[in-house]
Amino acid sequence: MIVEATRLTEPEPLLRTAAVRPGAFVVPYGTVSAVELDLLDVMDKVVVDDWREAQSGRFGALRRHVDSGRLSPETLYAELGQIVAGQKPGREKDAERILFWHRGLSLLDVAIAHLILRRAEAADVGTMLRFH
Repeated sequence: MIVEATRLTEPEPLLRTAAVRPGAFVVPYGTVSAVELDLLDVMDKVVVDDWREAQSGRFGALRRHVDSGRLSPETLYAELGQIVAGQKPGREKDAERILFWHRGLSLLDVAIAHLILRRAEAADVGTMLRFH
């Protein structure tokens, strides 16, 4: 697994395409791209959480890939929901190189907050604040 989680202010290719070996699962997560433009050329599958979200905004690790057309509906393998729902298979071979670009959905934030709240309640920790 390769996770790119830099906080660059300008694009700089720190994650080199040549470093991505067969079987790698790559997650570019930085706000500004730290991956080479040809990274998608070696990927067997490119998955996003939400294609509409991936196309929006000025920022994101693959922003240049979308803007240049390297990441498009034609080059995108699937949205995460399609894999979870069984509409498309996930990893099919050990050697597949898969890239997952997670832009983030507010629904995930709510689900994680709910999980944290339940765990805090079960452990009897934390402070409940009143909201008016």
